[in-house]
Amino acid sequence: MNVVICGVGGQGILKTGELISICAMLSNFDVKKSEVHGMAQRGGSVITFVRFSHKVYSPTVPMGKSDILLSFEMLEALRYLKYLKKEGIAISSNMKIKLADSNYPEDIEQDLQKKGFTIVDCTNIKNMYFLNTYMTGFVSPLLPFEENIWLSSIGKVFTKSIEENKNIFLKGRRDGDNVYRR
Repeated sequence: MNVVICGVGGQGILKTGELISICAMLSNFDVKKSEVHGMAQRGGSVITFVRFSHKVYSPTVPMGKSDILLSFEMLEALRYLKYLKKEGIAISSNMKIKLADSNYPEDIEQDLQKKGFTIVDCTNIKNMYFLNTYMTGFVSPLLPFEENIWLSSIGKVFTKSIEENKNIFLKGRRDGDNVYRR
């Protein structure tokens, strides 16, 4: 399975890639992960590739081969859509982080929906520090890992607010389950 996670620096893209990778390892998959985060500390574009299967040879996902594209920011979702395969699943938060050099299309949410994205309303997240945990929970029903593996992995990835991260993950998982397991 090929998963592409994208957003801007500070949103937890790298932590999400780490969390999915640990879940895959604990589920006995061969896993490869690759990150591009040159401007991450300044709010620049960040992308992480996670690949897992019985045997994986390369850490990067070729364009047009991602099973899942998970974006934490809408403009980044458009930027990395080229990685999604035709029958892939695209998910984006409804977050807009306007940078000095970015021009937001006026109807970006509608444009993403037309392109097949599920847009996740994240306005109910009180602390944006937990956006990545919620979004990971939302996508989790699409990945072949047991809930106990996810919760154990959260304890390995996060050093602070572990119980709160677990609770927010479970809320995202329930919300994603309502969308993907109908």
